[in-house]
This record gives sequence, structure tokens and C-alpha cells, in this order.
Amino acid sequence: MVWVHIIWTVLLLTTFIVIVVWAWSGKQKSRFQDAAQIPLEDDLEKPRRVVD
Repeated sequence: MVWVHIIWTVLLLTTFIVIVVWAWSGKQKSRFQDAAQIPLEDDLEKPRRVVD
């Protein structure tokens, strides 16, 4: 039973690290900057952009 907990913990830690590396990668920077500007845009001036 201890091995199940160890494997589960390692799996979750690995998943967390992969997500952090993905989020901080340079490829995502422009995408996140665009998404951060959506709440600041006026809905009447421009249609809302959909972030894929």
C-alpha cells in the first residue's frame, strides 16, 4: 500500500512540474499576455477574442 502512495505522489509532482514548465515557457508568453488583456478591452469597441 505504501508503494501506491509513493507512485501517486511522484506522478502528481511530475504533473505539477510539467504544468509549471509549460506555463513559464516562452512559447506561451504572447498567448497569456493576450488573455490578460481581455478584461480590459471595451466590449463595444472590439469583439472579444477567443484564446485557443
